Amino acid sequence: MTSAVAPLDQCLALWKGASTDNEKLAALMLVTRVFNGENSDAVSRRTLFQCIGFEFLDRLLKSPVPEGSASHAYVALSLSLLSAYATDEEMLISAGMLEKIPLYLDCLCHGEVSIASDSAQILLALANTVEGRRQILCASKWEAVFASAASASSVSGTAMEIVKGLLASGAISEDEVSRYSSVCYKIVLELSEKFQANQDKEKFEIAGHIEFFLTYACSHFRDGSSSTAAGQLLNDDAWKQSIHQGLFDILRSRLTAELRCQAFSLLVPMIGLCGIDWMLPANSSNGGESSKSSLLVLCTTLVGVEINVHLADAEADTGSKLSPDARSTLVDCFRIMEASVSGIASLADDMDDGKRPVLSMEAILSLHSTITDALRSVLCFLACLTPEQPSLQTDSLVVGAARLVAVWAEDEVEMLRSELAACTDILRCVAQNSPNDSVFRSLDGLFGMVVAD
Repeated sequence: MTSAVAPLDQCLALWKGASTDNEKLAALMLVTRVFNGENSDAVSRRTLFQCIGFEFLDRLLKSPVPEGSASHAYVALSLSLLSAYATDEEMLISAGMLEKIPLYLDCLCHGEVSIASDSAQILLALANTVEGRRQILCASKWEAVFASAASASSVSGTAMEIVKGLLASGAISEDEVSRYSSVCYKIVLELSEKFQANQDKEKFEIAGHIEFFLTYACSHFRDGSSSTAAGQLLNDDAWKQSIHQGLFDILRSRLTAELRCQAFSLLVPMIGLCGIDWMLPANSSNGGESSKSSLLVLCTTLVGVEINVHLADAEADTGSKLSPDARSTLVDCFRIMEASVSGIASLADDMDDGKRPVLSMEAILSLHSTITDALRSVLCFLACLTPEQPSLQTDSLVVGAARLVAVWAEDEVEMLRSELAACTDILRCVAQNSPNDSVFRSLDGLFGMVVAD
């Protein structure tokens, strides 16, 4: 920074001494070459702002470009300086910055990379402030941010962070959610195609974006009627198939534990929003072959291994030996295994009704064995806990384990009856502290039967 002070002072001296707009324009072009907002200090930013301000920039933006110059030359020059202003918190939320939000939105999809990039950086900074978020959402062209996030443009990554910031901040009220749901639907469609097609590490970044939007959809887009964006999302099988294929490609590859867990994180909101049918093969005409391409079988196998390995390392006091990441992974694995248990039950019902199952009998038996092994680990973990530890009753790891047991106990208790009997006290406590969770109702009639035996 020290080396940049002298050149900046020289440029600002030229600016102050300029007697015509052309001289000021020349000085301004020099300023933008020597000044870097991100690498500057507060004093330099304030000096720049106090010297130049907004008046000249406002006139510049309204002025015609001289013949022979690029049509966007003045816009590019102005945005370069405005992006420097945006690195200062006080300048960022000044009226001169906020009133130009329509300009930033217009330029977000500009073909000139520097213009789009500067606009995106300014909007990202504004989206991190309360007033900035409000002004962006009040602008008539707010959809430009969402459209850019779903595009293949050079600023799509920054635009995605802006959109996620707007949604996660709660800036959008419950009454306004429907206004944005259709745009989120389009983003999910675009991202799902990219997710299936991409075969490098960017695939996991895309997975994180999809996870965010699906989690948001689970929380906010409650109306699933066909006339709503949420209904369109649920009824559109193409994007689900893209996610199915993308996840299948990921999970059958050699992955680090971290990347595998990222894939699990995407599975959870997918299951919460769409159930498990999308994880099954599309047809049952060749059960043996279709089983090999079943995401349900692959996920259950991998999740079962994760549960067994992590719980084998867990200590009795709610797994305090586990790292936060391991705990989070286990909670995700419990939710995915819940879906596997429900899937097995659904397949059994189909066979009872005389329907041809979409999985081979070999695959169904393998699923049942994997689930049983995982449940044994979960029950042994729960059996080590005591109700006297009050924090356990609301611990996400313990509640997730108890939910999995409750779902499993609806249809199967015989093979692990003794293990289940050993943890009825902690299950009862968790159920009592979760009165609104209908999953635990299946345990009401189970405790007496298991203990009696």
